[in-house]
Amino acid sequence: MASFSYYSKTQTSITFKMSSLQEPSNEYTWIRMFDGASWYSMSTSSSTTCYGTISGLSPGTLYSVEGWAKWGVTAYHIGTVSVRTDYPPTPTLAIPTRNYANTSETTLSVSLSHSVSGVTFRARVDDSPFQENTSGNFTFTGFSAGSNHTLGYQAVKSGYNDSSWGEYNFTTDSHTRPSNWSWWSNVAQGADVNMGAQEWNSFTSRINSFRDYKYMDPAYFSNVSSGGYIWGSHPNQAIDAIAAMNPSVALPAKVYSDYALTAAMYIGLKNSLNSV
Repeated sequence: MASFSYYSKTQTSITFKMSSLQEPSNEYTWIRMFDGASWYSMSTSSSTTCYGTISGLSPGTLYSVEGWAKWGVTAYHIGTVSVRTDYPPTPTLAIPTRNYANTSETTLSVSLSHSVSGVTFRARVDDSPFQENTSGNFTFTGFSAGSNHTLGYQAVKSGYNDSSWGEYNFTTDSHTRPSNWSWWSNVAQGADVNMGAQEWNSFTSRINSFRDYKYMDPAYFSNVSSGGYIWGSHPNQAIDAIAAMNPSVALPAKVYSDYALTAAMYIGLKNSLNSV
Protein backbone atom coordinates (compact mmCIF):
# COMPACT_ATOMS: atom_id res chain seq x y z
CA MET A 1 0.00 0.00 0.00
CA ALA A 2 1.36 3.41 -0.93
CA SER A 3 2.34 5.78 1.86
CA PHE A 4 2.91 9.53 2.18
CA SER A 5 5.28 10.83 4.83
CA TYR A 6 7.48 13.73 5.91
CA TYR A 7 11.10 13.21 4.82
CA SER A 8 13.09 16.28 5.92
CA LYS A 9 12.59 19.92 6.86
CA THR A 10 14.28 23.27 7.45
CA GLN A 11 13.02 26.58 8.80
CA THR A 12 11.40 27.43 5.45
CA SER A 13 10.84 24.15 3.57
CA ILE A 14 9.50 20.61 4.01
CA THR A 15 10.32 17.63 1.81
CA PHE A 16 7.78 14.81 1.58
CA LYS A 17 8.17 11.23 0.42
CA MET A 18 5.70 8.97 -1.36
CA SER A 19 6.70 5.32 -1.41
CA SER A 20 5.41 1.81 -2.11
CA LEU A 21 3.53 2.96 -5.19
CA GLN A 22 1.75 0.12 -6.97
CA GLU A 23 3.32 1.05 -10.30
CA PRO A 24 6.52 2.89 -11.30
CA SER A 25 6.03 6.55 -10.49
CA ASN A 26 6.55 7.66 -14.09
CA GLU A 27 3.47 5.65 -15.14
CA TYR A 28 1.08 7.72 -13.01
CA THR A 29 -0.79 10.59 -14.63
CA TRP A 30 0.57 12.78 -11.84
CA ILE A 31 1.72 12.65 -8.25
CA ARG A 32 1.10 15.80 -6.24
CA MET A 33 0.89 17.41 -2.81
CA PHE A 34 -1.86 19.76 -1.62
CA ASP A 35 -1.53 22.13 1.36
CA GLY A 36 -5.13 23.29 1.37
CA ALA A 37 -4.46 26.15 -1.01
CA SER A 38 -2.02 25.06 -3.71
CA TRP A 39 -0.91 21.93 -5.52
CA TYR A 40 2.77 20.95 -5.76
CA SER A 41 4.31 18.37 -8.07
CA MET A 42 6.49 15.56 -6.81
CA SER A 43 9.49 14.27 -8.76
CA THR A 44 9.03 11.05 -10.71
CA SER A 45 11.44 8.27 -11.53
CA SER A 46 11.31 4.67 -12.64
CA SER A 47 11.15 3.58 -9.00
CA THR A 48 8.09 3.33 -6.79
CA THR A 49 9.28 6.24 -4.61
CA CYS A 50 9.22 9.97 -5.28
CA TYR A 51 9.89 13.20 -3.39
CA GLY A 52 8.56 16.74 -3.32
CA THR A 53 9.57 19.92 -1.52
CA ILE A 54 7.41 22.87 -0.53
CA SER A 55 9.51 26.01 -0.01
CA GLY A 56 8.94 29.56 1.14
CA LEU A 57 7.33 28.50 4.40
CA SER A 58 7.37 30.34 7.74
CA PRO A 59 9.70 29.11 10.51
CA GLY A 60 8.13 27.26 13.42
CA THR A 61 4.75 26.88 11.66
CA LEU A 62 2.58 23.76 11.53
CA TYR A 63 1.51 22.67 8.04
CA SER A 64 -0.92 19.94 6.99
CA VAL A 65 -0.17 18.50 3.54
CA GLU A 66 -2.00 15.82 1.52
CA GLY A 67 -0.40 13.36 -0.89
CA TRP A 68 -2.26 12.37 -4.05
CA ALA A 69 -1.54 10.08 -7.00
CA LYS A 70 -3.60 9.87 -10.19
CA TRP A 71 -3.72 6.65 -12.23
CA GLY A 72 -5.59 7.06 -15.46
CA VAL A 73 -8.64 9.16 -14.64
CA THR A 74 -8.79 8.27 -10.97
CA ALA A 75 -7.03 10.27 -8.23
CA TYR A 76 -6.12 8.49 -5.00
CA HIS A 77 -5.60 10.18 -1.64
CA ILE A 78 -2.48 8.50 -0.31
CA GLY A 79 -2.34 10.25 3.07
CA THR A 80 -2.15 13.50 5.09
CA VAL A 81 0.87 14.59 7.11
CA SER A 82 1.08 17.43 9.67
CA VAL A 83 4.57 18.70 10.27
CA ARG A 84 6.07 21.89 11.72
CA THR A 85 8.96 23.73 10.10
CA ASP A 86 12.07 24.20 12.25
CA TYR A 87 12.18 27.06 14.70
CA PRO A 88 14.95 29.61 14.23
CA PRO A 89 17.91 28.89 16.51
CA THR A 90 17.79 30.77 19.82
CA PRO A 91 20.15 33.74 19.52
CA THR A 92 22.94 34.12 22.08
CA LEU A 93 23.58 37.48 23.67
CA ALA A 94 27.01 39.03 23.30
CA ILE A 95 29.04 39.87 26.39
CA PRO A 96 28.08 43.36 27.64
CA THR A 97 30.27 46.34 26.86
CA ARG A 98 32.17 47.70 29.86
CA ASN A 99 31.86 51.48 29.60
CA TYR A 100 34.04 52.23 32.59
CA ALA A 101 35.34 50.65 35.78
CA ASN A 102 36.57 53.13 38.37
CA THR A 103 38.35 52.11 41.55
CA SER A 104 39.17 53.75 44.84
CA GLU A 105 40.97 52.19 47.78
CA THR A 106 37.85 50.29 48.88
CA THR A 107 35.31 50.43 46.02
CA LEU A 108 34.71 49.54 42.38
CA SER A 109 32.11 51.38 40.27
CA VAL A 110 31.32 49.87 36.88
CA SER A 111 28.92 50.72 34.05
CA LEU A 112 27.77 48.13 31.49
CA SER A 113 25.70 48.49 28.30
CA HIS A 114 24.41 46.21 25.55
CA SER A 115 23.39 46.51 21.91
CA VAL A 116 20.18 44.55 22.64
CA SER A 117 17.61 46.59 24.54
CA GLY A 118 15.84 45.27 27.60
CA VAL A 119 18.58 43.00 28.88
CA THR A 120 19.25 42.34 32.54
CA PHE A 121 22.85 42.76 33.64
CA ARG A 122 24.58 40.55 36.16
CA ALA A 123 27.85 41.39 37.88
CA ARG A 124 29.94 39.85 40.63
CA VAL A 125 33.41 40.21 42.12
CA ASP A 126 35.52 37.09 42.59
CA ASP A 127 33.28 34.24 43.81
CA SER A 128 30.61 36.39 45.46
CA PRO A 129 26.91 35.96 44.47
CA PHE A 130 26.04 38.09 41.47
CA GLN A 131 23.98 41.28 41.62
CA GLU A 132 21.59 42.08 38.78
CA ASN A 133 19.73 45.11 37.45
CA THR A 134 18.59 46.64 34.16
CA SER A 135 20.64 49.85 34.42
CA GLY A 136 24.05 48.22 34.12
CA ASN A 137 25.48 50.37 36.93
CA PHE A 138 27.07 48.57 39.87
CA THR A 139 29.09 49.58 42.92
CA PHE A 140 31.04 47.08 45.01
CA THR A 141 32.53 48.04 48.38
CA GLY A 142 34.55 46.62 51.23
CA PHE A 143 37.85 45.99 49.47
CA SER A 144 41.28 46.48 50.98
CA ALA A 145 43.56 49.11 49.49
CA GLY A 146 45.88 47.71 46.83
CA SER A 147 44.05 44.36 46.60
CA ASN A 148 43.54 42.34 43.40
CA HIS A 149 40.13 41.15 42.23
CA THR A 150 38.20 39.91 39.18
CA LEU A 151 34.92 41.42 38.04
CA GLY A 152 32.57 39.08 36.17
CA TYR A 153 29.63 40.42 34.11
CA GLN A 154 26.89 38.92 31.94
CA ALA A 155 23.67 39.80 30.07
CA VAL A 156 20.44 37.77 30.15
CA LYS A 157 17.07 38.17 28.42
CA SER A 158 14.05 35.99 27.78
CA GLY A 159 14.17 34.51 24.27
CA TYR A 160 17.97 34.58 24.18
CA ASN A 161 20.70 32.33 25.43
CA ASP A 162 22.63 34.00 28.26
CA SER A 163 25.84 35.69 27.25
CA SER A 164 29.15 34.28 28.36
CA TRP A 165 30.73 35.88 31.42
CA GLY A 166 33.12 38.72 30.68
CA GLU A 167 36.01 39.33 33.04
CA TYR A 168 37.95 42.38 34.14
CA ASN A 169 40.92 42.15 36.51
CA PHE A 170 41.40 45.20 38.69
CA THR A 171 43.48 46.42 41.60
CA THR A 172 42.05 48.85 44.12
CA ASP A 173 43.96 52.07 44.70
CA SER A 174 46.89 51.84 47.05
CA HIS A 175 46.76 53.80 50.30
CA THR A 176 50.29 55.16 50.07
CA ARG A 177 51.98 57.71 52.24
CA PRO A 178 52.62 61.04 50.51
CA SER A 179 56.22 61.93 49.84
CA ASN A 180 58.07 64.13 52.33
CA TRP A 181 57.72 67.84 51.92
CA SER A 182 60.64 70.08 50.93
CA TRP A 183 60.48 73.84 50.72
CA TRP A 184 61.18 75.32 47.33
CA SER A 185 62.49 78.58 48.75
CA ASN A 186 65.78 79.01 50.51
CA VAL A 187 64.64 78.19 54.05
CA ALA A 188 67.80 78.09 56.17
CA GLN A 189 68.27 78.65 59.86
CA GLY A 190 68.70 82.37 60.55
CA ALA A 191 68.02 83.39 56.94
CA ASP A 192 65.26 85.66 55.75
CA VAL A 193 62.46 83.73 54.05
CA ASN A 194 60.82 85.10 50.92
CA MET A 195 58.00 82.59 50.28
CA GLY A 196 55.30 83.07 47.64
CA ALA A 197 51.61 82.19 47.77
CA GLN A 198 51.94 79.17 45.47
CA GLU A 199 54.52 77.50 47.68
CA TRP A 200 52.51 77.99 50.86
CA ASN A 201 49.25 76.83 49.27
CA SER A 202 51.05 73.73 47.96
CA PHE A 203 52.31 73.03 51.48
CA THR A 204 48.79 73.13 52.93
CA SER A 205 47.62 70.84 50.13
CA ARG A 206 50.35 68.36 51.13
CA ILE A 207 49.14 68.55 54.73
CA ASN A 208 45.70 67.42 53.54
CA SER A 209 47.29 64.61 51.54
CA PHE A 210 48.83 63.38 54.80
CA ARG A 211 45.46 63.74 56.53
CA ASP A 212 43.84 61.63 53.81
CA TYR A 213 46.57 59.03 54.35
CA LYS A 214 45.56 59.01 58.02
CA TYR A 215 41.88 58.66 57.01
CA MET A 216 41.07 62.11 58.27
CA ASP A 217 38.92 64.81 56.70
CA PRO A 218 40.73 67.65 54.96
CA ALA A 219 41.53 70.65 57.09
CA TYR A 220 40.43 74.17 56.18
CA PHE A 221 43.17 76.60 55.19
CA SER A 222 42.87 80.27 54.29
CA ASN A 223 44.17 80.56 50.75
CA VAL A 224 47.05 82.95 50.15
CA SER A 225 46.37 85.05 47.07
CA SER A 226 49.06 85.55 44.47
CA GLY A 227 51.26 88.41 45.60
CA GLY A 228 49.67 88.32 49.05
CA TYR A 229 51.30 87.94 52.46
CA ILE A 230 51.58 84.91 54.71
CA TRP A 231 50.24 86.10 58.06
CA GLY A 232 50.54 84.48 61.46
CA SER A 233 47.10 82.90 61.14
CA HIS A 234 48.30 80.81 58.19
CA PRO A 235 51.01 78.79 60.00
CA ASN A 236 48.73 78.48 63.03
CA GLN A 237 46.15 76.70 60.85
CA ALA A 238 48.93 74.39 59.61
CA ILE A 239 50.06 73.67 63.20
CA ASP A 240 46.52 72.63 64.21
CA ALA A 241 46.08 70.43 61.11
CA ILE A 242 49.41 68.64 61.63
CA ALA A 243 48.94 68.28 65.40
CA ALA A 244 45.75 66.26 64.84
CA MET A 245 47.86 63.60 63.10
CA ASN A 246 50.07 63.06 66.16
CA PRO A 247 53.45 63.69 64.51
CA SER A 248 56.50 62.17 66.18
CA VAL A 249 58.48 65.42 65.76
CA ALA A 250 57.23 68.33 67.84
CA LEU A 251 55.64 71.29 66.10
CA PRO A 252 56.91 74.85 66.50
CA ALA A 253 54.99 77.12 68.82
CA LYS A 254 52.04 79.04 67.44
CA VAL A 255 52.71 82.51 66.11
CA TYR A 256 51.13 85.48 67.85
CA SER A 257 52.68 88.16 65.68
CA ASP A 258 52.52 88.53 61.94
CA TYR A 259 56.18 89.47 62.05
CA ALA A 260 57.39 86.31 63.82
CA LEU A 261 57.47 84.05 60.75
CA THR A 262 61.03 82.79 60.97
CA ALA A 263 62.96 80.21 59.00
CA ALA A 264 63.01 78.06 62.14
CA MET A 265 59.22 77.98 62.17
CA TYR A 266 59.06 76.86 58.52
CA ILE A 267 61.71 74.20 59.16
CA GLY A 268 59.78 73.00 62.22
CA LEU A 269 56.55 72.71 60.21
CA LYS A 270 58.30 70.69 57.52
CA ASN A 271 60.04 68.32 59.96
CA SER A 272 56.90 67.71 61.98
CA LEU A 273 54.77 66.96 58.89
CA ASN A 274 57.39 64.61 57.50
CA SER A 275 57.37 62.65 60.77
CA VAL A 276 53.73 61.54 60.24
